[in-house]
Amino acid sequence: RRLTGHDEYLYNSAGWAYAEVGDHETALRWLRAGIDVVLANGDYDRLADQLLEMAQRSLWALGRAPDDELTRRVHAFEA
Repeated sequence: RRLTGHDEYLYNSAGWAYAEVGDHETALRWLRAGIDVVLANGDYDRLADQLLEMAQRSLWALGRAPDDELTRRVHAFEA
């Protein structure tokens, strides 16, 4: 992360990998951080929705409600 912390694909891949092995808490940290990176740097590759969807799936897997604030941030950015 120190070398490529600006690369949204790092967060996308890490979030996906952690979710795949069932570590949804760690996945959420990576995915939320990835959304922050995308929103700060621009969503040129259209990853914000994908990161959001994966984050919501991890929340669901943990038995938590969807993160409405995160959803609003992503949708406001895309508007």
